[in-house]
Amino acid sequence: MRRITYILIFGVLLTSCEDVVDVDLPTEESKLIFEGVLRYNNDIPRENRIRVSTTGSFFGTIEPETLGDAQLLNDTQGGLPGFYVQDPERPGDYIPGSDGMPIDDFLLITGEFNPDDLLVLTFFYLDELYLAFASYVKAPEITSVTQGTEVLFDEDETEIIISFDDPEDEKNYYVISYGNGEFVALEDEFFNGQSYSFSYFSSQDLNTGDEIEINLWGVDEVFYNYYLKLIEQSEMGENTLFQTPVSTVRGNILKVEDIDNIDLFNNVGRPQEFVLGYFAVVQEHTKTLIIQ
Repeated sequence: MRRITYILIFGVLLTSCEDVVDVDLPTEESKLIFEGVLRYNNDIPRENRIRVSTTGSFFGTIEPETLGDAQLLNDTQGGLPGFYVQDPERPGDYIPGSDGMPIDDFLLITGEFNPDDLLVLTFFYLDELYLAFASYVKAPEITSVTQGTEVLFDEDETEIIISFDDPEDEKNYYVISYGNGEFVALEDEFFNGQSYSFSYFSSQDLNTGDEIEINLWGVDEVFYNYYLKLIEQSEMGENTLFQTPVSTVRGNILKVEDIDNIDLFNNVGRPQEFVLGYFAVVQEHTKTLIIQ
């Protein structure tokens, strides 16, 4: 009899959980997300690919989006622009092509860019013009990647030590990728012109034999500051459940409809009309670490 009573009470509790509760969730205008970091890697050619989507609602998804007349122009050298078309196998991705068809010969970035050239990206979205500038930034080669034995906060961390030679007599900025969304942004204020080793403590769940691809990018100061803000938001946990699923750090892609002077390209008077994400052209060097 006691057992039956328990079952009846448990059934009542389950029934009470079926009540519908209306919750007013915050709404936010959908924003375009643009992923456009083009990487020249001499050892592992990367794809000339950009990806676009839009922020979804709280219970929604991030949906791929359609761009019009996406093109990349070398404003310094002149010549014909390179056009992007939608990848038929990956909606929301854009790759080199013409007349709506991809051109496979141009998919991989096999030639190095000139750091003195100004690259201009333009595209239309919802019949409005967007634009971004970038210049190619070189990076030194990685001299070594090793696994250390120290810990910072947690004994489950893995110390990864990357070494490279910083060029002298110039200001340099870097972004290091450790995979799985782990990034570090560095400037050479305290190691200009020196051989430098940097320790990073990864929180990834790594086991013996796992491989980690370490990538070193050369970036400019603006991109460096952008990544610092992204990392800061991530560490502070500012992207909570009731916010859009991506950071709201301002990138370098802005709406340029009705702007008369392109040299004053700063979206004055329209601070909310910008795209999430960034357009950059970087040199990348890569080494793989096998976890011991």
